[in-house]
Amino acid sequence: MPSLSIHLKVAQAFGNARSTAFFVGTVLPDAISDWRVKDVTHLRDRPDREAALRAIAKKTDPKDDFAEGVLIHLFTDLLWDRECLQAYWDAMGGRPPDSAWVKPYRREIHLAGAWLYHRDRWLRQICRKIRRTRLSKLPTLQSITLADAKAYIKRNTNPASQPIGPPSAAFPPETVDTFIEETVKAYRHWRG
Repeated sequence: MPSLSIHLKVAQAFGNARSTAFFVGTVLPDAISDWRVKDVTHLRDRPDREAALRAIAKKTDPKDDFAEGVLIHLFTDLLWDRECLQAYWDAMGGRPPDSAWVKPYRREIHLAGAWLYHRDRWLRQICRKIRRTRLSKLPTLQSITLADAKAYIKRNTNPASQPIGPPSAAFPPETVDTFIEETVKAYRHWRG
């Protein structure tokens, strides 16, 4: 999965004029910390992940900003896992045991996200808006408590969580920018 900043930039490129609920929906699915639960909520446990996502899309009203944000989050993760995560594993000679790749991978996506955050004023502004959102007024997501949602938002949209540093070597800015652009094109086509 990509960083919060990457999710938000995909969402911005798709629908910058949408409500804050759209952007909250774009990041909230990652408020689950248990990877086994996240594999279920992100459809990674499905034999045909894209077909499962299409079934959700058919039931999602494109005018429901929060639900559309959740949908674009899941679509972005699908493409990220197929393209960027797979390329990361390929550079390691194939998918190694989780103990060998998860921690360095998380560091790289954090660097990629922090790089975006510090070079993009809009990201800092939308993170402030998300922090100010009354989450209790928005729909809930399966397996995410209001307390978990608030803690995730507070932790991940705080400028202190985005230290200034070098860009990611695994996911350099050019790679991330291309991914964002191609994901939005693919989502528009996929969504019809």
